[in-house]
Amino acid sequence: MKKVKIISLVLLIIFAVSLLSACDSTKTGTPSQSSGGGDAPAGGKTTKITFVSGKPEIQALLEDTFKLFSQENPGIEMELVAGQANQSPYQMLTVMYNAGNAASCFMMEQGDVLKLKDNLADLSGEKFKNDAVEAALKAVTADGKLYAAPFICESVGFVYNKKVIENAIGGPFDPNSIKTINDLEDIFKKVEASGVTAVGVSPENWSLGAHYMMYLYANQYPNSEKNTEFVNSLKSGTADLVNNKVYNGWLDTFDLLKKYNINKDDPLAANNDKNAALITEGKIAFWFMGNFIWPVMQNLNANIEDFGLMPVPVSNNESDVNNRQLLSLFSMYLCVDKAQNTPEQQEASKKFIEWILYSESGQNEMINKLSLVPAYKHFTIETKEPLSASLIKYIKANQTLDFNILYPSDHWQVLGGSMQKYLADQADRKTLAEEIETYWKNVK
Repeated sequence: MKKVKIISLVLLIIFAVSLLSACDSTKTGTPSQSSGGGDAPAGGKTTKITFVSGKPEIQALLEDTFKLFSQENPGIEMELVAGQANQSPYQMLTVMYNAGNAASCFMMEQGDVLKLKDNLADLSGEKFKNDAVEAALKAVTADGKLYAAPFICESVGFVYNKKVIENAIGGPFDPNSIKTINDLEDIFKKVEASGVTAVGVSPENWSLGAHYMMYLYANQYPNSEKNTEFVNSLKSGTADLVNNKVYNGWLDTFDLLKKYNINKDDPLAANNDKNAALITEGKIAFWFMGNFIWPVMQNLNANIEDFGLMPVPVSNNESDVNNRQLLSLFSMYLCVDKAQNTPEQQEASKKFIEWILYSESGQNEMINKLSLVPAYKHFTIETKEPLSASLIKYIKANQTLDFNILYPSDHWQVLGGSMQKYLADQADRKTLAEEIETYWKNVK
């Protein structure tokens, strides 16, 4: 839903040792970050389970969610194993498995689930299977087994400050009025003329190499399985990005972001937290980000009525409906380890999944506390926060651009670095195209 440093062998060893220590403490009854939980049933024992989150922005909030779960499920205690900002869940879990201390339950990005299937419990018999969006189930099913529970539907696009924009244009703002790249620049100019900087660009490699690049892939053959054919052409070396229409339109939009970026003088010095503060305070009008950022903005006292999420146009063709479609994807799944956790821990992990998806308090935590959009049809609680509400609005209007490419786990790190060079004017279009093509040709 992450992050350009190369971890040295020494750091990796230190991390593995720390995980070994942390997880061993769970098994001996002294977890490092335990939910506390309720009292165990009379005559019973406490089952302790560990959890790895794939979303750093909600890790602190998850602690409270785990406490509530343990209160409502006496005898189960949950511990959050904190990840590192520059690691994907798959990379972290690989270290944990090698150390013999895999988490009991964990978030996993869609493209990585089946890589660990030999270690994962089959969830085919669980209740959620009948209520999940079918496309989300298909991606994690193999050999007649279901290896994960769909969890989150997310979107990336332009977070916008409605109040700032409407002040600049002198009237109501309709995101659907932005039909082309030129329309986007026109409104950028009006915002700048009002005395506010138009846009902020987050330089983190996960934002550029995972999220912004989604619009490159998804727009090749919109809402079609043919997008995998495009990726296959990259792998085979037959793709020609320099002459690819979508590639050039996608970079035309990015060039616009570079031109009006509040941090254009030192673009790599910015970060997510700074940009969140800037848009919340009305110092920028647009920011390429996702609905998952709302908890950060909420902590900055963002006004619910002032914000929304809108698509990224990648052409100057007014009839191109994809310019008005918000990119969406099933980003995170919940998995249960069967290889290094006891049957009791596996059942406790399944109970947590059922609790957060079906209980009233679990659904409330997911929707209103964690600000997540569920990949399910049965939820009765509606979101109050504006970014996820925007995503749901586009879904209901059938205006979503579905992302169906399975990223290799190092995609955002490697190509995020390439995008950072382009952002900092250290690479041109030809160089970026070559680096993207080289990356895919070397994917095994």
